[in-house]
Amino acid sequence: MAFRRSFSSDSWWNKPIPGSVSVDPKSAAMIKTQATRCPPPTVGSPNGGWAMPWSEGIRGNLVTVTDGSKSVKINIDPNVGSMAGDDAAIVWRDFLTGIEISTFESVVSYTRDGKVDISKPIRCKAFGIFKIDSNGLTRQVGGDKMNNGHRGIPPSAMALHPDELGSPILHRLKIALGQPADHPGPNFPMYGIESPRNGGIPEGAVIRLKNPRSGDVLQQNAHDFGFIVGDTAAPGKSVVKAVQGGQYESRVMQSLDNLDWGDWEVMKLGWK
Repeated sequence: MAFRRSFSSDSWWNKPIPGSVSVDPKSAAMIKTQATRCPPPTVGSPNGGWAMPWSEGIRGNLVTVTDGSKSVKINIDPNVGSMAGDDAAIVWRDFLTGIEISTFESVVSYTRDGKVDISKPIRCKAFGIFKIDSNGLTRQVGGDKMNNGHRGIPPSAMALHPDELGSPILHRLKIALGQPADHPGPNFPMYGIESPRNGGIPEGAVIRLKNPRSGDVLQQNAHDFGFIVGDTAAPGKSVVKAVQGGQYESRVMQSLDNLDWGDWEVMKLGWK
């Protein structure tokens, strides 16, 4: 199945790093400190506890998502699973209603056959919500008034979907560092930052792979678009999350292996 990219073609998330954007003057210092906290990013396991459950909406499976104070209805894939990791995060993308949602500390009811019980609401501690046809920026940084959540990171950036590996990956992906820095920040397009964190590269920073291997679609994406630091990983870890249960070739899972921090650079913080 061909992967459908979220957001407008001129979205910050869907544009390669412009040639006018320079490497941050403190790139080397940030990377030197980060190297004492964790290795550079690799691809997380689709079968691990932190693999990202991902739902693409199917017509006729309308469910209420609520954090207790606000609610929204979306179509879901009732076969989506749950994350074992502490975040209990799930990505819900629905082209039928035109919105995508990321839930955290999700509580989902399942039927005896393991499918989501669509007669019951999906509850969560918090959710981010974005209009798929918008520019993908939150209202706090000039985006659509609906767009809000996860400090500015949209759901569709949160994992590498297996359906997008047959051709160039044409949008920016999120990475998690264990741990990122807690300053300076916030950095556009993020409107918030986690703290206290003792890493070297702050959230909102985009790191770029200097010299991608020819024919490697993920390395090329890491060079053309870069990865945005958008979350905290477990201590000593650095990952691009995979979709839970996704089928990935070994060359994809190993794409970022055997790189060191010297292969990466931090682009100027806050570039637009």
